[in-house]
Amino acid sequence: PLAIKTYELALSKDQSSPGFIKLYRAMILSGDAKGADTRLSAWLTSHPKDMSVRRYAAQIFANSNRFKEAIAQYEFILNQSPGNALLLNNLADLYQKTKDPRALDTAEKGYKLAPNHPSVLDTLGWILVEQGQLERATSLLRKAVEMDPKTGVHRYHFGVALSRTGDRANAKKELEAAIASGQNFPEIKSAKELLK
Repeated sequence: PLAIKTYELALSKDQSSPGFIKLYRAMILSGDAKGADTRLSAWLTSHPKDMSVRRYAAQIFANSNRFKEAIAQYEFILNQSPGNALLLNNLADLYQKTKDPRALDTAEKGYKLAPNHPSVLDTLGWILVEQGQLERATSLLRKAVEMDPKTGVHRYHFGVALSRTGDRANAKKELEAAIASGQNFPEIKSAKELLK
C-alpha cells in the first residue's frame, strides 16, 4: 500500500509508462487486481499510443489466460506498427490457443520476417503439428531446438511432432529433455503424460 501511494504521487508529477507499470504491479501484489485492471483500462484510454503499456498489458493478459484481451492489445499494436515479427508470433500463438483460423497465416507472416528466430520457428511448427502437417512442422521444430536447446517448450513441441511421425525413440529423448529443463512451461503436465 505504501508503494502504491508513492507511485501515484510520482505519476501525478510525471505520466511515464515505467511509472504506471510499477503502480500496476504494486496494485496486483497488494491484492487489488480489479483496481489494477480499472487503472490499466483508464490509462490506455487516456494514453492510446502508449505502446509500452499496451505490450505489458498484452503479456499480462496472455500469461493469465485472458487470451481475447491479449489479442485485442496485440492487434491494436500491430495496426500502429505492422511488420514486427515477434508481435506477429505472439498473436499467432494466441490465435492458435483460441482456435482462430488466422493463426497459420499470422505465423507465416512472422516467419517471413524472422525465419531464424527460435520462438517464431516453434510457433509456426506447433501450429503445423496441430494441423497435421508433420513433415514441415518437424523440420521447423528441429531447427528451433537446435538454435535454442534449453527451452523446454520447444523440446516438448518437437517431441510431440516426432511422436506423431512414429519416431518414438527420439520423441522420448525430446520429452525427457523438456522435463529435465526444469522450466514450468504450460504443457509440462502434457509432456509428462506423453512420456509415460
